Amino acid sequence: MRLVAINSSIVYSTIDDHRDTIDKDRLYVMPDILVSELANVYGKGIINKDTNFEEVYKKYDGSSLDNKSLFCFRSGGIGDLMFMLVGIQNVKEKYPTCKIISGSTRVNSFIFKASPFVDDIIFTPYPYDLIEDIDYHLYFEGIIEGNPLAEQINAYDLFLQYFNLDYNKISGKKKIPVMNISAVERKYIEEIFVRLDININEDIIVGIQVKTSSPIRNYSLDLTNKLILLLAKRNIKVILLGSSTDGFDLTSKMKNIDCENVFDFTKYSTSIDRFMSIVNFCDIVIGADSSALHLAGAFGKYILGLFGAFDSDMRLKYYNNAIALQGVTNCSPCYLHGNIPCRNSLKDGSSACMNLIKPELIEKALIDKLLPLVKKG
Repeated sequence: MRLVAINSSIVYSTIDDHRDTIDKDRLYVMPDILVSELANVYGKGIINKDTNFEEVYKKYDGSSLDNKSLFCFRSGGIGDLMFMLVGIQNVKEKYPTCKIISGSTRVNSFIFKASPFVDDIIFTPYPYDLIEDIDYHLYFEGIIEGNPLAEQINAYDLFLQYFNLDYNKISGKKKIPVMNISAVERKYIEEIFVRLDININEDIIVGIQVKTSSPIRNYSLDLTNKLILLLAKRNIKVILLGSSTDGFDLTSKMKNIDCENVFDFTKYSTSIDRFMSIVNFCDIVIGADSSALHLAGAFGKYILGLFGAFDSDMRLKYYNNAIALQGVTNCSPCYLHGNIPCRNSLKDGSSACMNLIKPELIEKALIDKLLPLVKKG
């Protein structure tokens, strides 16, 4: 992270079309990649101050947080932020008078708004004058990526440890994020279910996340197609989960999207709080290591996780209603991150270990282990 000021104000659009401004001569804390992008787009002369954030970083050291303030921030996906939420809620329980401020993009801020333990949110890039007087900071980049402990310790425990909390003394129940769903968005999504003639009180609703943020973790779309057809023939209402930006992949590559009992809900996931509401209406969520699994875990839904590159225990251990299928090869689990496909990937870019999890095996696990637990009708 860098502490940067620019010599000319910049107005830019965020991913959700919000207009933000980086003000001239105002100091901001921002990731290295954003500093590079500013220099590439506007020229190196746009930067008039650039120092390492470490020079002003007041890392939390485990001291008492009574009547203190703590700023927590990390870039990354929904799952990563939920790992952070568990640390926040346990800190808040230990130090009720501590003011906890989270750093976030506007898009991901709904995760923190859903938490009753977050007192305030600062949007990235973080104006330094807003965090300068905060007593302590915690920056969570690199807690999982490239960390050997991430291959041995559950992600929630890793984050708790970074908060200087003894995760061995914290019950599993307290390692599940507490999140509130917007009543407005819940009603909006419920009306869509009604319009599509899906009875949320009687129909078995299974959500399938069709894509993750990393190709290494993805389950093949061809195999997903086959799974969808198997479940739809059993009169299960299959809800396709993902962000609204996944729509192109679905319409161009998935053959069963218009089949009876199959519903593309990615087009309704125009914000994270709407996505949260959709997941909350599912009885069971199936998918690779993804945001939908972690949201399902937070909401107490049944989970069938598909894992290859990561050991499922490192992610699902504390969710009460979770089972997993693990694709095992001589190179898995590899614990690789990023946007580069597995070196042993198949033609469609999916990892070999994930393709060992056949749709029929997923169907059997669902029918034998999870469906009998769902009480509907």
